[in-house]
Amino acid sequence: MKKGFEITSLSPGQAQYVLSRMAQDRVINNTTISRYLDEMQREIHDLENRLEQLRSAQGNREQRSAREQAAPARRQRTRSKRATRSRARGSSAPRSKEVLESQKLQGIYLSLMKQIAPEKRPPFSKIAKDQSREEAIRRMRTALKK
Repeated sequence: MKKGFEITSLSPGQAQYVLSRMAQDRVINNTTISRYLDEMQREIHDLENRLEQLRSAQGNREQRSAREQAAPARRQRTRSKRATRSRARGSSAPRSKEVLESQKLQGIYLSLMKQIAPEKRPPFSKIAKDQSREEAIRRMRTALKK
């Protein structure tokens, strides 16, 4: 395919219609279509061979079936959104009030920091480190007039 050329997604029916119209308009012929199908089969065969080479190169490691490998992914998808959200970064323990407040402050601090030009950030970082994030937030809000 030419670089920069994009194909619009087609339904199977649309693709069949386009191919038949191209054949009628003699833009494409059955020989070309057959060649493309043969190339597709050859590419599938090459990919299967490469996959087999990689599997055999893996050595004596325990080989699991595709179903066993996909099982953990399927289990993760079935969890509810609420359960996934409550397990922040793998932690199943509930977060304390102090941790939640600290995370909220950190979010405010980072969002304000992004609004400040990179060359003007170091003093605020120093304030957050030496004094407190609360003080750094106050000064950033003043600097941003918020």
